[in-house]
Amino acid sequence: MGETLKELIRTRKEAVLLLKAAELAQLATYVNTSASTVAYCDKYYNLNNDIDLSNYQTGAGWIPIGTTYSFNGIFDGNGKKITGL
Repeated sequence: MGETLKELIRTRKEAVLLLKAAELAQLATYVNTSASTVAYCDKYYNLNNDIDLSNYQTGAGWIPIGTTYSFNGIFDGNGKKITGL
C-alpha cells in the first residue's frame, strides 16, 4: 500500500489498523502535538496485534495518547494486549 500512518488517518473512512509499537507511538505524537485534532477525531483505530512498549522505557519513556490534547476517536483494543509500560 505504501501509505504512511498519517495519510491513512486523514483519508480512510474505515478503521485504521495499528500493528506496531511505532504506529501507536506516532498516533500519540499526532494527537499530543496537534491543537487541531480534527484530522484524528471521529476516526476508528483498531489494535490488530499485541504491542510491547518496553522499548519506550528509556529517555522520555512512553507518553500516553491525550496528555496535551484530548483523543476524540474510537480505539478498539480488539482483545489484544499492550505490555511493557
